[in-house]
Amino acid sequence: MHAEILRPTGKAAEVVDSLSDSVAMKAGESKVAQSLELDLEGSPAASREYVEGATNFVTASSRRLGNPSEIFCPCIDYRNVCHQLVDTVVDHLVIKGMDKKYMRNSCWSMHGERKSDISDSVPTSETEAYDLLRTAYFTDEGSPQPSNNIGGETEESETTEDSEFRKKLRDAETPLYSTCSNYTKVSAIMDLYRIKVKSGMSENYFDQLLTIVHDMLPKDNVLPKSTDAMKKFLKIFGFGYDVIHACKNDCILYRKQFDKMESCPRCSASRWEMDKHSGEEKKGIPAKVLRYFPIKDRFRRMFRSKRIAEELRWHSSNASEDGTMRHPVDSISWAQVNEKWPEFALDPRNLRLGLSTDGMNPFSIQSTKYSTWPVLLVNYNMAPTLCMKAENIMLALLIPGPTAPSNNIDVYLAPLVDDLKDLWNEGIEVYDAFLKENFTLRAMLLWSISDYPALGTLSGCKVKGKQACNVCGKDTPCRWLKNCRKYVYMGNRKRLRPGHPYRRRKAWFDNTIEEGQLERFFPPSLFDIMFHLPIHLAREARLGGPVHFRWMYPFERFTFHRRSRDIVTESYIKYVIEEGKSIETKNKKMKLFTNNPSSHWGSSKTSLWRYIDFEHPANFETLAMDPKKKEQILNDLAAFSNGKDYYKKIGKAWKRGYLLYGPPGTGKSTMIAAMANLLNYSIYDIELTAIQTNSELKKLLTATSTKSIIVFEDIDCSLDLTGKRKKKESNLMIWRNDGEQGDEENKSSVTLSGLLNFIDGIWSACGQERIIVFTTNHLAKLDPALIRRGRMDMHIELSYCTFEAFKILAKNYLDIDSHPLFKTIESLLKDTEIAPADVAENLMKKNREIDAEGSLKDLIQSLERRKKVQRAQLDGHNKDSYKIVKAFHPCFRTIMEIFKKAETVRLRSYHDKYLLAEEDEESVSEDRDGRSMNARWTVEIVEVTNVIRLKSCFGKYLTASNIPMFLGMTGKKVTQTLPRRLDSSTEWEPVREGVQVRLKTRYGQYLRANGGLPPWRNSITHDIPHRSTTQDWVLWDVDILESRKKKAPPVAEPAYTPLPPPPPPPELLQERKDDHQEPKSPKGFSLRSPRFSKSESDDSVSSPVKADGRLIYYRIGDEDGNVDETTKEELFCFKGMGLEELKEKLKEETGLSDISICSKNPLNGKLYPLRLHLPPNNTKMHVVLIPSPSKGDAASTS
Repeated sequence: MHAEILRPTGKAAEVVDSLSDSVAMKAGESKVAQSLELDLEGSPAASREYVEGATNFVTASSRRLGNPSEIFCPCIDYRNVCHQLVDTVVDHLVIKGMDKKYMRNSCWSMHGERKSDISDSVPTSETEAYDLLRTAYFTDEGSPQPSNNIGGETEESETTEDSEFRKKLRDAETPLYSTCSNYTKVSAIMDLYRIKVKSGMSENYFDQLLTIVHDMLPKDNVLPKSTDAMKKFLKIFGFGYDVIHACKNDCILYRKQFDKMESCPRCSASRWEMDKHSGEEKKGIPAKVLRYFPIKDRFRRMFRSKRIAEELRWHSSNASEDGTMRHPVDSISWAQVNEKWPEFALDPRNLRLGLSTDGMNPFSIQSTKYSTWPVLLVNYNMAPTLCMKAENIMLALLIPGPTAPSNNIDVYLAPLVDDLKDLWNEGIEVYDAFLKENFTLRAMLLWSISDYPALGTLSGCKVKGKQACNVCGKDTPCRWLKNCRKYVYMGNRKRLRPGHPYRRRKAWFDNTIEEGQLERFFPPSLFDIMFHLPIHLAREARLGGPVHFRWMYPFERFTFHRRSRDIVTESYIKYVIEEGKSIETKNKKMKLFTNNPSSHWGSSKTSLWRYIDFEHPANFETLAMDPKKKEQILNDLAAFSNGKDYYKKIGKAWKRGYLLYGPPGTGKSTMIAAMANLLNYSIYDIELTAIQTNSELKKLLTATSTKSIIVFEDIDCSLDLTGKRKKKESNLMIWRNDGEQGDEENKSSVTLSGLLNFIDGIWSACGQERIIVFTTNHLAKLDPALIRRGRMDMHIELSYCTFEAFKILAKNYLDIDSHPLFKTIESLLKDTEIAPADVAENLMKKNREIDAEGSLKDLIQSLERRKKVQRAQLDGHNKDSYKIVKAFHPCFRTIMEIFKKAETVRLRSYHDKYLLAEEDEESVSEDRDGRSMNARWTVEIVEVTNVIRLKSCFGKYLTASNIPMFLGMTGKKVTQTLPRRLDSSTEWEPVREGVQVRLKTRYGQYLRANGGLPPWRNSITHDIPHRSTTQDWVLWDVDILESRKKKAPPVAEPAYTPLPPPPPPPELLQERKDDHQEPKSPKGFSLRSPRFSKSESDDSVSSPVKADGRLIYYRIGDEDGNVDETTKEELFCFKGMGLEELKEKLKEETGLSDISICSKNPLNGKLYPLRLHLPPNNTKMHVVLIPSPSKGDAASTS
């Protein structure tokens, strides 16, 4: 139905004549056309052959697919993306043409073909040997390709070359021996010869190897027995060179008019080698030989490869468009060639070459003086990544030694120059396998590449003396040094920018103004020509393009002497390698790893981890946090990534630890992703619960790569690594509800010691440039040994959303910098805790268009709801008097609010010990037992200030004294006192430090818990830390043991009407006047009591003498200190003077065997035991009797 098609008009009429033979059905089911050439402004021609081929292709594809109504359309527009009707596919192929990329595929898998079908249909000659032979053997570009019917009859039209080709092909494809299936003759020879070349094996040794291998193989093997036989076989691939005899004095080459001569016409030296002993000529053995590798045939073979032929056109369509130089095509020289010879530039296949040469010593013994000069050609038509590769650099000449050719190098360059002239003037006929056509290839030499001494040899220009600079020429600034007897080149001041201050510093430069800055510090003899030449580097780059296309490094691999190699390697190449590494790092694909369960591990380290590509978009610009803290983190990361030498200098493993802590939703995981994107590091997310032993953990961590971030998320929940050395459930802050229980013991036996050994033990140096990150929601649960400095070097608190963080989120999500509702949000954020993740959810776009005002109103409503909930939570905490509350719970906003809500607190130091009031009621220390009553401190707020007082269970205050600690090394002592007036020594200002507190005296010093050796260990002082190791010793964790109760209206004392006691004698009611008597408290309890020195005994401490005794009112409580207030108080008259007498009297009155006598504080309702003496001069006393076997039980409070 498509046999006749109307020819299109307009641009569609400009079509090419045929379709590529690669589009022809490989299985022989259809014939599409001969070639496909896509006109950039047209489409394939609708010739009859093309239409038939397209129809047959679609018909065969439809049949293989089961005759569906629709198949994938392979045209240029659809590219097998969607299905089309069968007839529509034919129309598209005829009008638009087939996709080139799909057309070149060896298997049309989208249209029913399978690789097995293709491999069956391809003849056996399509092998490596076939490709090599076909490329090497076709010397005439117009010759037809040989028939694939290798084993069949020869056609009548077959040429002699085709017959010879198939004969050599059959020889090459012969199995190495009759039953060999792995090697053919050609593959075995090529593998063995490759070993000879790479190892530098001599022909003598190689002959012996071939003989041994030949004898090892079966008798019918076809392996050559000598190197000469192997070379003869390889010549059919074109791996040969021309041998040209040369005069031993470098006068002439015996070629052209000198070909038949027996001696040099200039120096009369014999052409042949002379016998050293007899002095006779050795006929047939030349004195010196030049080896020339013809370039014309090699250019022909290049274009017979379809891949290389396409790559040689790269420069025509890839010139820079943004002004950046990436290739010599962007240089001035390239543009000048195009402008001066437009007919040469018209065909992009014409070659532009560079030539390099330098001397080399081919022998491994460096003391041997021998100089061989290879001449190399580089092709600049290819892409930047290809043109300087070793396989694309051609060896054209090998100039023999033992001495350098010096100025006679032109003699040896003659064969190459002749071919280059022919390629420039006339060109050669070449077959282009990419475009399937013959064309005239031309070539030109753009420039030469050499070191500076070789430049003088190669180009004939002066490289020393007055005109040593080939750019400056006669204007080279030089000076003759008499003593050194050499020229130096110092006039570099002229290269400075106009107005530079050094232009006028004549006194610095021997009263001249020609020198630059270097001449101030170095002697003139240093400034040889190599100090002058760098000033021309910028000009050279503009003329020739990027420097790495013209440097000597690729060619020095042929010409290096040891001293040259050291110079290049230690200076310039070091810079190149660093730049290459930076580019590689920039293009590196980051990965996210997680560990496999240990039961799935194999013998290789690759089975320890599984990974996916890491493509998280997080970055520090969009991270919602305080800008100052963000800048601090960025500076720290930059210092770490560039600190290899610094870490080596200080003798520390190149690693760094980061502890990220804060409530959920504050951006800890996002911070890790931003760090990885900033440094281009991969991430290893370790699941500790999948690891059974410390050995497995060590094996897993040592398998991580450098430049990586090792993450332990929620380290407090992963394993039982967070507890202290001795588990004390009561020492932990209660963060859960009353009914909740702790997690069950994990079956893994990984210990804290095993983890710490990798973090900063001897195994921490097993790799370089690693970052270790711990994340946690509950910092207080972590063992201090796990997070100390040196393990977790930087502690980063990611707190609730601040107004500055909100503005970043508003910019990211709503694209706004300000809004009238911002003031309302700022006010709410000051009183409400909300995570940045919750803020982001409210700001997230919920419709197609961004509604900034609606999103901000949603956020305001959310903040108001949270504010009410958090206030309700705070009230709930006030009702619970026994629960330990985390000091920095979200319901607390400021540091003073914590202490205002707290009735009783407990302070835990950096050493994991608690602030303790000693039994002597004077000393203060620290101890691990936090359950003792001595570790409880009552908080008193000093009105209209930001300071507090802490009162011990003995009713005395924590006081900063002026008494120096032992040797004065750790500051001054802290005691507990009850002074007559409450001065500033008992006042402490809380200063928040993350989730911890510093307690500062009114003199600027801090409450400090001391470590080290006795007598300092466990002591408490106040001091300013002077060393970094003691900075953490002034940090305290605060546990709220009791919340402050709301004040209740005063309750009158109960009347004791039943059985009223007889009125006391009048003298009992008379109190003796005393000048030192303290004023009474409204309820009969005084905050003050007289201090007693240590020298006074308990017997000598007593109350002032009463007239005839005092009235004692008492109630009996239970062992926990609970008293039923509804019961009536019992009464009796006590005439004694000491506490022990009162105790014995009460035992008689109550019949109890052992009691503790307590008084009740009218301010807070607490019971305090009477230990040493009775309260002074009271006519009556109200006490509570606690039946208790021990002092600790008697001291328990309600």
